[in-house]
Formats: sequence, C-alpha cells, structure tokens
Amino acid sequence: GGGRYDQLVKDFGGPDTPAIGFSIGMERLLLSIGADAAPAAPQADVVVIALKPDAGIEAQALARTLRGQQEAPERRSPLRVLTDVAGRSANSQMKWASKMGAKWAVFVPKGEDGYAVRDMAAGKDEQRQPSIEELRSWLLKRREPVESAR
Repeated sequence: GGGRYDQLVKDFGGPDTPAIGFSIGMERLLLSIGADAAPAAPQADVVVIALKPDAGIEAQALARTLRGQQEAPERRSPLRVLTDVAGRSANSQMKWASKMGAKWAVFVPKGEDGYAVRDMAAGKDEQRQPSIEELRSWLLKRREPVESAR
C-alpha cells in the first residue's frame, strides 16, 4: 500500500513539500528476502529456569554443573545449557527458552522430590530427577546430536 502525502508536512506546520509513502507486509518482505531457507538451529538443549527472583545464582550454578565447566575439557558435557541473567520472571524465561529452541526446561529451586524437567515441545512436565548427576545423565541420554555446519 501507499500513496501521496503532499499536504502532510504542511499540516504539521512545515513547508509545502511533495511526498509519497509506501508499506510492505511482513509476509511479502520475508518472502522477498528468502525466508524460505531452513530455520536456524536451536541455540540450547536445556534452559535452567529460576522460579523465584532469589534463585538466579542457584540456576547459574546448576547450568555450570550441567555444562561440566568444573571438569577437565575432555570430560565436559556436550549439553548446550542457558540460563537467564537478566532477572526476568519465570513466565518470561519460559518464552525465552522457547525462542532459544530449548528441548528441555529445568526448574530451580530443587523441589522435595528433585528437579522438575519440562519437555518444551510437549509443554508438559516430563519427570523429576533427584540429583544433579541423575539429571545430567537423563538429559544427555535424550540429547539430539547437533548437525555440523555445511
């Protein structure tokens, strides 16, 4: 769509200036730039979600452990783990996890019966893992291999 806006500048107190305008729909724009290409690969296997504002440090510690950052490089986990550092609400973190393409969300603080794990695709709680070691093992068994770059 579009049209002429010759009087617009004058209507706002400026000089009489000839003008035109146009717009394009997002769908048309995306089609024109080749948005039919393959979608981007997920950026995370797991997102650790802090359910309470004061659980952010615990979430970061769990993320480091799941990545194996304390271990020797050859023993580090292939899990791609993210956690929020912006202090967002739990609901906002869930939306962010979806944007990142995470397969799983793990919630902290740990409940009485372990860590709650949510299958992001199914949108339902999957299981509870009683310890970090069991959680990490469970996630590794279900991790899909990352395709190499072409």
